[in-house]
Amino acid sequence: MNYRKQKSLKDEIKKLKEQLEDRKLIEKAKGIIMDQLGVTEKEAYRLLQKQSMDTGTPLRELAKAIILTHQLNSQV
Repeated sequence: MNYRKQKSLKDEIKKLKEQLEDRKLIEKAKGIIMDQLGVTEKEAYRLLQKQSMDTGTPLRELAKAIILTHQLNSQV
């Protein structure tokens, strides 16, 4: 296997791992929204999408903020 092919595969693996991590964060944030607002999974995702579009914040960053806020509120 040549260097370019190996580098390409490593880059693809890294990208896939990041996408998986993003998905996990978004799923966790959706769960928090569902629990706190009593909405369906689909509605929770739409709320996340809308907030992301309205603020120009990537879904990943928005999900991280929701999770952190939830963790902080749980400690009080």
